[in-house]
Amino acid sequence: MAAPFNAWVQPAFDLFHDDALMHPTLPTLIADVVLQSTTRSVYRLHWNTIAIWNDLSARVIQYWNSVPQLDKQTNVITIGEYTGRFNRVGFSRAGNEGDITAIILDFVQPVQSSAANGTNSAPQPSDRHSILQQWTQGVEGNAVAGCPDLVMRSEYGYAPHRVTVMGEVKNPWQVTLAGIDQIVRQGIAYRWIISNLLENNLNNLPQSPPREVLASRLALEQIYGYMVRNGKVYGVLTTMKGWSFLRRENGGLLYITPMFGDFQARQGISHGAAYEGYYVSHGFSIIQALYYLSAMAEATDNLPETPIGGRAGQVTLPYAGNSTTAAPMIQQPPPANPGFELGGLAPAPAQDGQGHQIGYQGVQILGGYDQSGCAHYDEAFNYRDFQFEP
Repeated sequence: MAAPFNAWVQPAFDLFHDDALMHPTLPTLIADVVLQSTTRSVYRLHWNTIAIWNDLSARVIQYWNSVPQLDKQTNVITIGEYTGRFNRVGFSRAGNEGDITAIILDFVQPVQSSAANGTNSAPQPSDRHSILQQWTQGVEGNAVAGCPDLVMRSEYGYAPHRVTVMGEVKNPWQVTLAGIDQIVRQGIAYRWIISNLLENNLNNLPQSPPREVLASRLALEQIYGYMVRNGKVYGVLTTMKGWSFLRRENGGLLYITPMFGDFQARQGISHGAAYEGYYVSHGFSIIQALYYLSAMAEATDNLPETPIGGRAGQVTLPYAGNSTTAAPMIQQPPPANPGFELGGLAPAPAQDGQGHQIGYQGVQILGGYDQSGCAHYDEAFNYRDFQFEP
């Protein structure tokens, strides 16, 4: 007689930590009918300076070489679960950002978390990693300015946990490799060390249609606005097919990688990432890069914007208009304005356009909840007269 089924029995993990992380992601099938929506988030901000994060590959590889061999050779997930998720998602079709997010949550997130966070009772790695998860309203959500699709949050401690990375999901038929490239080329300090980093030649990149450039610019302004207003150093912009990793410094400086892709050719679905024009992630996989980022973010403090050049006062983060026009930039205090305490927030009236950011006192939202760009929170109630403060 067979033993009774017991769902509490710990699975027999039989796939190594490094095999799970180093395997390529998978191509995404596009639905016959797709949505063409673009963001008009009022949290968007435009950078003062944009440049290529050209050493991400070296950083990921250097970090990976420092990972103890014991971690790499520890089984963290079952082959059955991995292949089941891979094949299920591999035949999914995406027609909107919700579909793309669901694919990430069904494959990328559980695989990355099994290695980084020991989910489902898997052994944890030697170092600490933030947890990749979908952003939702709640205890952690109330401490976030904006509506990011994904976040990484601190693994340890008690709620509310510290959010460490902002993540945004976009449609691959709208936010494209060429669109991102053109936005960066138009930047103030464009320094693309393409010859030493990537196979593709910048001069041979196709000119992206204006609609793709617009969608890409809006997406970058959205994720950058979330990073600045929440004081986060790291961000991720993804279409599942392509992945760009972002890092910011004080003073309006944004570093961004090209849009990497590592999915392989699959008959009837795709000829592979390189064929589709994505930059090949030489020496590392996308999930390895996420693993690296989750370790770096866990060990990195918040970085609120503060005045540059020793200027007294505080920066201002204006809201963007509910349109597709270029978002405002971070505003430095005038030289003669003593301002308020460094890192704090001026109690400016909502009509003045003052935004919000993480200060020493947390998040302060100046104005009604309808300004958050997240009005779908609860359509049954009107939050126009509410003011959310720490």
